[in-house]
Parts: sequence; structure tokens; C-alpha cells
Amino acid sequence: MSLTSIFAYEINPFQGAVIETDLFPDDISVFSHTLSRTLKEVEEKGLQLVWLFLPLLQAELVAPAVNLGFFYHHADENGLQLVKRITAGAFVPGYATHYIGVGGVLIDEQDRILVIQERYHTRRHYKLP
Repeated sequence: MSLTSIFAYEINPFQGAVIETDLFPDDISVFSHTLSRTLKEVEEKGLQLVWLFLPLLQAELVAPAVNLGFFYHHADENGLQLVKRITAGAFVPGYATHYIGVGGVLIDEQDRILVIQERYHTRRHYKLP
């Protein structure tokens, strides 16, 4: 990885950059420099957040990421999810630990059912409110 490269990332629907890589460089200084350049580009694009998943086998990269402003979001058996606010006060959603369902049906005088469509869903579909 050259000193002028950045990590590849995708932009999510909430103006966040999700860094896309399965394996980061083992050299901490190369990782830090590349991450720093990536953050600079993301900031220049006006994005709100940066998401970074570090595999468990590369836990030594947590400290350099935290030094660049990342903080813990959640962890699982595969690694650690970190996030950094680029825009002060940008909303960071909590990690879902429970799922609660509520439903309702609205039927009008003409026997029509009210359905809704999620605004920010990756796959458009109709559902009950």
C-alpha cells in the first residue's frame, strides 16, 4: 500500500463512509497514515461519520484508530466496530440489542388498506404501518 493511497469505502444512505476492507496493513504506521488520508478525503466530501470494522486478529490497530478520533460502537466474535464523527454532533445510531414489533391495520370505507414504504431501506417494499 503506497503512502498516497486511501482505504476503499462505501457511502451509506445516512452520509457515512463505511471503510471496506477485510484485512488492513500490519504495519501500524502505514495503517495510521492511510486511515488519516482516508479521513481527510471523507471530511472534504462533507460526510458525517466514518465506520471502521477491525478484525479480531488485528486488534493492535485499535489504539491508532482511537488516536485518530474513533470510538467503540460494538463488538462481536469477529472483531470491533468503531465509528468517528466527522461532523460534530452527527447522529450515531445505537447498536440494536432487541427487536420489538408493533403493527396495525387501517382500512377505510372503501376497504382499502393503508401501507407504507420505508424511506431509507436498501430494498423498496410496502408493508403495514
